Order: sequence, then C-alpha cells, then structure tokens
Amino acid sequence: MTATEHVKHTIASLTDSKPRRMIKPKQRDAERTKAALLEAAAEAFAQNGFASTRVEDVAQSVGLTKRLVFYYFDSKEKLYIATLEAAYQRIRREEEALGDANIPPREALAQICAFTFDYYVSHPSFVRLVASENIEGGAFLAKSGVVRESNQGIIRLLDAILERGREQGVFRRDVSAKDVHMTISSLAFFCIANQHTFGTLFDIDMKAEAFLVAKRAQIVDIVDRFLMPSSS
Repeated sequence: MTATEHVKHTIASLTDSKPRRMIKPKQRDAERTKAALLEAAAEAFAQNGFASTRVEDVAQSVGLTKRLVFYYFDSKEKLYIATLEAAYQRIRREEEALGDANIPPREALAQICAFTFDYYVSHPSFVRLVASENIEGGAFLAKSGVVRESNQGIIRLLDAILERGREQGVFRRDVSAKDVHMTISSLAFFCIANQHTFGTLFDIDMKAEAFLVAKRAQIVDIVDRFLMPSSS
C-alpha cells in the first residue's frame, strides 16, 4: 500500500467539501504522509525552483490537498526548507556508513569520492535542488540550523580520514576537510549539473555508462593526487 493510500481514511475530513472538525492523524500515518509530501516536493522544487512551484501541484501529485500540506508545514517556505533538510540529511546519513577507521586513509577517501559521484548520478533531483537553492542565494538554507548541523558530519568524517593519512605520511598537511569536501563535491556536481550544456557544446554523452565509469575513476585519481605530500 502506498503512502497516499494508507492515509486516505485519515484525511477524509480534509478532502471532503463539507466543513468538518480537523482530526489529527495517527503518528504513523502522519509520518508517511509527510514523507510522501517531501518526496513529491523534492521533485517539484528541483524541476521548477521555489518561485514556480505550486503547493497545489505538490499535493495533487500524491493525491492529497493543499490544506493538508499547510496542516503539516504551515507554508510553502517551510515546506521548501523541510525539503532541503530532508535531502541533505539523506546523503549525510548514507555517508555515515563510510566511517570505518580500519580502512586505510587513501582507500577511505576513494570510497567517499566514489560514493559522492554515485549519489549525484542516482539522485539528479538532489543536484537540481541544490542548484535551485543557489539561484535563491542560499536564502532558505540559511534559515535552517538542521542542515548546517547535519552537514558537519561529512567534515568530521573527512577530518578523521585526513588526520590518519597525515600520521601515516600519505596526505599533505596544508589541506582542510572543507577543502577536500569542496573539491569532491564540485567535480562530481559538475558532471550532473552541466550534462546538457557541456554535453551539447562538446558533443559528449555525459549520461553514457562508459563516460560515467571513466569520470568516476578520474575524480578518485584527481583527489588522491591532490592530497599527495610534496616530494620537495
């Protein structure tokens, strides 16, 4: 049973044209409903941006009502911020599995590079959502302490890997975790965000499997070489 089907009986009073007393859904149904709305909102905001996305369209895409969206999120802005929070928390949660301290630092860093690239490839809506928020000047992201806190996880993870690498003499000491995160993210992000423009200008199929496999390996190699200690 889909999230929409599961919650229909709890929202009858909201979809009925007759005014009824609002009944708070059960917690389980509420979480499923919110998850369905956030998933739909992520696609809508990624595709259309904040300004052009209509709350009615988000609600209707999962068979719910605008009124129910506002019941959970109060406003379009809060829905958008919640969507950003959910999107960032998801990638950060999956990164946590890469924190095995027994893995050699160069291999651990290669895993993070590969994971980031693979995540962007398999979640293009995340890339578009981030690009959309950049168009907004990061104004909505700045209002969320949740996103800022959740994103510290990748910095702590990289800090630990870099420190182990420095101790073993395989990483240079003048590069911070934020530098590395920026480098990995920018290289991987470009391959998805610029698929259409760069691909058209230079006649490259940036969605082809061969291209993606080669680019993934290239990013791992670039970051590894970037962190090599100076031979001088």
